[in-house]
Order: sequence, then C-alpha cells, then structure tokens
Amino acid sequence: METAQHELALEASAWQQQINDEAWQPPLYYAVGAIWWHLGQLFGFKNGYLLYWLRFLDIGVVIGVVLLGYTAARMVFPENRFIQLGVPSILAFMPQSAFYSIETDALSPLCFGALFVCLLQWLRQEVPDWRLGVMTGLAFAATYLTKLTNLSVLAVALAVVAYKLGEWFRTGKIAPAQPALAGFGLCAAIPVGTWMAWCKSNFGDLTGGKMEMACVGWTYKPFLQWWNHPIFTPSGFWTFLSELIRTFWRGEFLWHDKPMASPMLNAIYLSMTIGFVLCALVAMIPGTRACSPMASFQRQGLYLSLACITAAVAFCGFLSIIYDFHNFSNPSREHPYFSFGRFLLSALVPFILLFVFGIDRGLNRFGNVAKYGALVAIILFMVVGEIVTNLPAFSNPYNWWHLP
Repeated sequence: METAQHELALEASAWQQQINDEAWQPPLYYAVGAIWWHLGQLFGFKNGYLLYWLRFLDIGVVIGVVLLGYTAARMVFPENRFIQLGVPSILAFMPQSAFYSIETDALSPLCFGALFVCLLQWLRQEVPDWRLGVMTGLAFAATYLTKLTNLSVLAVALAVVAYKLGEWFRTGKIAPAQPALAGFGLCAAIPVGTWMAWCKSNFGDLTGGKMEMACVGWTYKPFLQWWNHPIFTPSGFWTFLSELIRTFWRGEFLWHDKPMASPMLNAIYLSMTIGFVLCALVAMIPGTRACSPMASFQRQGLYLSLACITAAVAFCGFLSIIYDFHNFSNPSREHPYFSFGRFLLSALVPFILLFVFGIDRGLNRFGNVAKYGALVAIILFMVVGEIVTNLPAFSNPYNWWHLP
C-alpha cells in the first residue's frame, strides 16, 4: 500500500510539471463543462459518477444538433418529408465518438449548426432584422470560441455576409440592412476580439498557436516544400480523404492502442458517402436529367452546404502540408495527414443535409419505399455495426454499472 501511494505521489508530481496544452484552447467548451460539472455536484454526483455526468453533457449537444438538422431540412426542403425526417434521423444515430467523450469537438456541430441555420435565413430573407444579426453574430463567436479548426467554415459564413452585402448595395437596400449588420458585427467581434487580445497578452500571438507548436514540437515548412507533400499524389490524396471520411462517421476511439474499427464497416461508410454525395452533386448541376426543378433558395442552401464541407476538408489538407511534424506520432513525417474526422464536425449538419439529398435524388426513380428502406438500413447498419465493434469494451470493469 505504501509503495502504491509513493508511486502515485511521483506520478502526480510529474503531471503537475507538465504544460497544460489546453490553456490556449478556445474557452467555450471548458466554461460550459465547468458549469455542468458543478451542476452535477449539486445533484449529488461524485467520484466516477461525476465523470460520467460530464460525459452526459453530450446528450444535450446531440439533441440540439438533431433539432438544428431538422430545422435546416425544413427550411431548405419545406415540401420534402423524406429529407425532413432523414436528416435528423441520421444525426441522432451517427456513431461519431466525439459525442461519447469529453472534448471540445463535440460543441462544433451545435455551434456552427446554429450559425448555418442563421445563414440560411440571411439567404432567404431580402433584408434580415437586427435580431437575426445578433443571433448570427453570437453563433459565429461561439463557433470560433469552440475550436480554431472551425476557421474554415467561419470563412464561408463571412463570404455569405459579404455576398448579401454586395446584393444590398446593388439593390439600394443597404440602409435597412444596417441594424442586422451592426448586430452581427458587434456580437461576433467583441467575444472573438476579447479572446484574441487575451491570447496575445498571455501567449504572444492572437491564437496561442505558437505555444501549441512549441509544445508538440512542430515547425512550419518553407513554402516551396509544401508541394512535395504526398497529398498531391493520387495514392496520398486517397489515403487522406478515405481516413477523413471513416473517422468523420465513426470517430477515433482506441481499444488496447488499436482503432475500434472494422475494415468492412469502413468500406461501407466510404462507399455510401462517395455514392450519395456524388448523386447530390450531379443533381445540383442545372440542365442535367438528374437535376429536379429547385427554387433558388434550395439551390443556395445546397451550395452553402457544399461550400462548408469543401472548406473544412480543404483546411485539413492545408494543415497537413504546412507543418513539419518532426518526431510527433500522429500526424508524423511518415504519415503527414490531418485526417481527423472530428475536425469536420462543424460541417456535420450541412454534410448530412447534402448526404440525405443525395439519397433522395439517387433513389428517386424507385419511389418512397426505396428511400425509406435505405434510410432504415443505414440507421440499422450504424447501430448494429457499433454494437459489434464495441462489444469487447462493454465488459470493462470501469464501466458505469461496475462503479461502487
């Protein structure tokens, strides 16, 4: 017993000397988590149960994401019942491990999902009012303050605002749009600017990125060396994209230092993603036989979804090529890919909207029975596949039902 206590004290002392690599991370998840933690204490949870309580914060996140997915589907496709039901159904059963863990990525789809719905409103309305501007600004700030990898989709959001701004200038409606623009600007700039100023004061740059790079041992590559990256070869690009798709659907949990994954399940996720997204892209091309008549706003909503997904994937590719990872394990010099699906979670609602639209268009000639049959099959595949894959972990002595 004394030996164990001595080893524990040594281990605790070693951990206390480590740099906290979350100190420069955006604060929203940690603030929400702290509030949830203290709420659990008020309810009487402690020890291991309190840790599970912290994990259960993700239940509310998933519920919010499902509701946002349903809202977006109703806005873009008010007449299509299949898409309205398909989007929240897949979101509810998606086996992404970020929703079962304690990490900042879980908040990204909720925060940007809210921003995505606000952007759809900006596209749909001729002139938004100040309330929409305020909500859009707060959602923008929340997305930034959740994860810096959300910068790609925030750039898309700014592009939408700039597009509307140009439209108002052309049509002479800039004056009535000023309250919305002011609300957006103030509610976005004040929280984001405050956090940037705090990072500059404490870490020497606006994002804390220099401190993080020093901690993990990365350096920037010279510009001319970017183009030697294997992502610019067919095999390298496929490695990057296929891993990104697989981990986007299923996550990155390890069990005994090995991914909790099945090659067969991964192949099915890859196939259905590529297949149905291609169906959606073909159906979005005007003038093709697969393209059904769509209102201008519907087409804008789909193009916005595609832009969000493309920007998120491109940003992961950009991060892959600009760093020299030195002795870091993953990513590494031997495997230099930011192929982490959790970095795409901000675009979850737009992706599932596009994905379900692809199912609708791809199976349209076979009728509603085929569409709903495919939807049920996908949901069963996700549920059964995860149960089978995770079965070895269910008997672990540290599970909830083994706690004293």
